[in-house]
Amino acid sequence: MGMSFAALIKQAEATARENDGKLATGADALKADDKPRRSDISQSMFNVGDEFTVPAYPGTPGSTPETDARYVSAPISKGGVPVLRVYVDVKNGDFTETKPLFMGTFTKRIMNVDTQQIVAAKGTAVELLRNCITNNDCWKVLAGKRLKVVDCVNVPYIRRGWNGQPDRRTTTNVLTIDVIG
Repeated sequence: MGMSFAALIKQAEATARENDGKLATGADALKADDKPRRSDISQSMFNVGDEFTVPAYPGTPGSTPETDARYVSAPISKGGVPVLRVYVDVKNGDFTETKPLFMGTFTKRIMNVDTQQIVAAKGTAVELLRNCITNNDCWKVLAGKRLKVVDCVNVPYIRRGWNGQPDRRTTTNVLTIDVIG
């Protein structure tokens, strides 16, 4: 069962305190994420059929204190750089839950170790971001759009070790996300 938005915010606040950081929301959260758009392999928590609307961009017409609060930035590791996540209400069938949405969901590119082919996120939502330079540009483009996960490919890859940890084989999901409204 998913967590409520209020519970997720409390969890983010606790994580920020634990990692000697502070929680930022709305326009303040976006300031922390104003960096060039790049690919990453953050794990997405979405399933095929999930539908959600990206909240209005803070400080624009249509934004409210409630929608601004859904843009949250906090470090996820000790001394780490704050990471922006946007909390969206995800609907799949009759079930609705709140989940964090990361920019990496749209920018993921990874090499399949079995086929040696690059697998990247696809769909009309990803195409909208093609000309964006910063993450904030991407969030502005996505704001207010209704999105649907239409496909999910499980890709095997080698996760590189660090601090004496060995490399290990694992998998990640690469999504196809379309704009539906």
